[in-house]
Amino acid sequence: MGRTDYEAKPDEAVVGVVCDPGSPAELMESLADRLPDVLTDRVDAPVRWRLDVRREELELDDSGTIPIAAESRKWLQAEGWDFVLFLTDLPRMKRKRPMLAKVNLKQRAGLVSLPAIGWFRLQRPVRDTIVHLLGILTSGMPDGSTGRHRIRRRPTEVVSPVRQLPLDDQDADLYLVLSGARGWLRLLFGMVRDNRPWRLVPGLSKALAAALAAAAFGIFFSTIWTLADALSATRLSLISAAAVTAMVVWLITQHRLWHRPRRSIDRGDTVLFNTASVLTLFLGVTCMYVVLFAALLFAALIIISGDYFQSQLGHPVGFTDYLSIVWLSSSLGTFAGAIGSTLETQDDLHRAAYSRRERQRRERWAEEERTENDDQNPRSEAA
Repeated sequence: MGRTDYEAKPDEAVVGVVCDPGSPAELMESLADRLPDVLTDRVDAPVRWRLDVRREELELDDSGTIPIAAESRKWLQAEGWDFVLFLTDLPRMKRKRPMLAKVNLKQRAGLVSLPAIGWFRLQRPVRDTIVHLLGILTSGMPDGSTGRHRIRRRPTEVVSPVRQLPLDDQDADLYLVLSGARGWLRLLFGMVRDNRPWRLVPGLSKALAAALAAAAFGIFFSTIWTLADALSATRLSLISAAAVTAMVVWLITQHRLWHRPRRSIDRGDTVLFNTASVLTLFLGVTCMYVVLFAALLFAALIIISGDYFQSQLGHPVGFTDYLSIVWLSSSLGTFAGAIGSTLETQDDLHRAAYSRRERQRRERWAEEERTENDDQNPRSEAA
């Protein structure tokens, strides 16, 4: 059992970091070795820092929020840490702004919401955010005005979208939120990254099999060769875009991936989550298209001889001619793959397309809808 009083032994400060499984835990484990030195350099506190990283799913309360006040009391008492930080992949909003982090001074606790960090190169902004929170906790200043631990803006940002929002509510004293359109874009692409769209390729195995079967027919059918030879690159691009869009629309409609707000106050959140879903599916289906294209190109180059290909088209052929027939065949196969995706179960598609937290949110929505329907049915029967 460790210490419960930070002031009792100021030569060392132990920071417990409790991470959601998945991206938060993987990211924190990659930072854990270097972070103590960064804290020593940038936080004005006469201590030697030590981190204790734990991988455990953070519990949600009835409102779908991680209550850091209650959670920190539990962890600090059990582990004897000086401070506790929570790293989650749960996207949150505060005052209708994307929330990056929050701090509870009394409980010596902070929380970082990973989706608000953004799309790529997460290690540095996560490190800076953690340093910032611990600087606030050690200084005891809710405005974080002391020390050298301000969050640094990225090279691509003229002005950082991060804003400090001092509040004294039940769970925190200070919130870090994102402002403006860039802040919302950071959260949106962070949510898409957390969904890991590339996982959709193995998740749509039946759709990919249907697409391969249809596309393979295309590359061995001379009429497709003639048609592809007559189409311009612009028209082929439009066909491929239409194929990807058709499959995304099919997935959304057939597997009920579009969420409708039940209350007007939920409309903004619903638009955000639906947009993240659409972007996730577009990227995932595009990845599937690329895999299909590569497989067909390999098959076409091996099986279709240049002399026979030339005799069918009536002119000399080159690599670009192979690309054209594979391009058109991949698009036609993707249209067929949309139909094949009907064979996928809704649970399998949700596991492939969404992060664990997004699946929990959708399960919560479904449960709330069932509860509302159950409440309305007795009234309708009585009427």
